[in-house]
Amino acid sequence: MIQPKLISYWRSLQEREQKLLKIVSILLPIFLLIFYFFNLSESISSNQQQLNIAKDNFNYVYQKANKLSAFSKAQQEIQSFKSIPEFLIYQSSEFDLINFSLMEDGETKFLKFNHSSMDQIGYFFEKIIIHPKLSVQSIQISSAEGIYTVKAFYL
Repeated sequence: MIQPKLISYWRSLQEREQKLLKIVSILLPIFLLIFYFFNLSESISSNQQQLNIAKDNFNYVYQKANKLSAFSKAQQEIQSFKSIPEFLIYQSSEFDLINFSLMEDGETKFLKFNHSSMDQIGYFFEKIIIHPKLSVQSIQISSAEGIYTVKAFYL
C-alpha cells in the first residue's frame, strides 16, 4: 500500500530532485556515523581524564600513607630509647659516623663526629630531627682532605 505510493511519488519527482534525495539519503547516514564517532571520542576522552584524576588521587593518598607509615615506624623506634643520648648513639652507629661524641659545655649540649659523605651526614640529621624532644639549633661543618667534621648544637 505504501510502496506503490512511494514509487509513484518517486517517479513524479524531477531528475534533479531525485539526485538530491539520493545524495541526502547517502550523506545523512554518513553524518550520523561521524556524529556518533565524535561523541564516542569525546566520551573516551572524558573517561580518560577522570581515570587520570582518580590515578593522581590514588597516588597522592598512597604517598601520604607511606609517609605516615614511615613516620609511625620512626616514632615507634624513638619510643624504644630511654634517653636522647641513647637515641643519638644508636643513630650514629646506623650511619657509621667516625669519632662520634656527645658533649656538654655548661648549658650547651652538642655532638661532634666525622664522616666522608655529606649525603650520609644529611640522612643522619633527617633521622634525628624526627625525635620530638630533640631540637637541633645549629650545625657547623668543616672539611679537610675529604673528611667532614660536624659539630651540632641541640636542646
